[in-house]
Amino acid sequence: MFLSSLMAIAAVLIMGVISPGPSFIYVARNAVARSRMHGLVTALGTGTGAAIFSIMAMMGLQKVLTAVPEMFIGLKVAGGLYSLAGV
Repeated sequence: MFLSSLMAIAAVLIMGVISPGPSFIYVARNAVARSRMHGLVTALGTGTGAAIFSIMAMMGLQKVLTAVPEMFIGLKVAGGLYSLAGV
């Protein structure tokens, strides 16, 4: 249960990191307005922040899901229904 639930949480967090958002715009703006080095440093900073957030989220959610296994089943069902809805 431990490894499989960690992998599921990691997959969701990776999808959030892959999608472009405000951090992408911030990195692109710094790279264009200042220099390539500023863009790389900005990307490194936002990536580090996202990694720290992901680790903290996985650790906390893992504790909750192992304490209440029914919640994990509920999240799987909700995720499946969300996918079927095509949202």
